[in-house]
Amino acid sequence: MRANVPIRPVVITCNPSTLSKNEKWYHIPDRPFHISIRVLDPIYVQDVVPQLEVTPKNVRLLNQYLYQFFNQELSK
Repeated sequence: MRANVPIRPVVITCNPSTLSKNEKWYHIPDRPFHISIRVLDPIYVQDVVPQLEVTPKNVRLLNQYLYQFFNQELSK
């Protein structure tokens, strides 16, 4: 926000799931896993937050937007 640069969202998925937060590092999937990386269009902070001033309220607005954005992308 302070730098006023676009945020480039990247979605990484792995199928079957492996090396995730809930799995042991030594757990090996039954089949080979495939990793997909999607680089999405940039998010411009000024389109999300009314003012680029770094305040707790503006940071919360940006975090809420990004949380909803990634939840939506991951549900696709």
